[in-house]
Amino acid sequence: MQSFKDPKWKAFVKKCKKRVADDNKELGITSIFLPQPKICPKPKVLLIAMEPGMKTKEETEKNIKEGNVGFVHFTIDYCAYKYLCGGKFQYQLVDFCKGAMTAKDAATKRLTRYENWLPLLKEEWELLGKPPIIAIGKGIYNTINKISKEKLGFELKIHNYIIHYSGVANKYRQKEYDHFKLNSHLPNENAKAEMQKTIEKLLKANGINAREEKWEKIIKRDIKRSQLFAIYKHNFEDFKTRRKIRHAD
Repeated sequence: MQSFKDPKWKAFVKKCKKRVADDNKELGITSIFLPQPKICPKPKVLLIAMEPGMKTKEETEKNIKEGNVGFVHFTIDYCAYKYLCGGKFQYQLVDFCKGAMTAKDAATKRLTRYENWLPLLKEEWELLGKPPIIAIGKGIYNTINKISKEKLGFELKIHNYIIHYSGVANKYRQKEYDHFKLNSHLPNENAKAEMQKTIEKLLKANGINAREEKWEKIIKRDIKRSQLFAIYKHNFEDFKTRRKIRHAD
């Protein structure tokens, strides 16, 4: 696929919107389809997160109207751009399930919901040219590898993952940071400035004004996450040279 304007991609997005509506009806949850970032239609690597979070339905609907798309964490975007793709936007980052929802709803019949979405993930992966997949979080890495073969009769193998950026994974990130002695990977001021410009360029390509107050706050927040930067830099350099991401355990 050469462009996100491809009719096959538009048809895929339509299927995703229907799947969100079906999840709501079948599982008794409230989720809202969240448009995905358009980074690269033929990526070298596909990064997969779980599902978008949601505080309130009203806030999410407002954000979508204002042009919000499902960016996960800009530290991941920058490190993928810089250390995985050599300073090019040759990766694609997607949510596995594309309905934004509360943490409570996300925990409701999660396995059933993942089984429902897996054929769509397979279709998305094929449309994007079957690139290598890196999962964002060990949980989704384990789940997809398990259910794709056991439950649905096909294998969508994910060989690598990075530790999730949430507070729940703090101890695992610290273990990895200490194990690989990553102090030397911390960003200097030049790297932080380059990260700022890269994120602004990425947002602009998705029709978002990075100078808006809410986006400025998010960018500043993510740039301060020095430990995340060090870990993801190490992970992506590892994958680029070894085609495998090593972990502390």
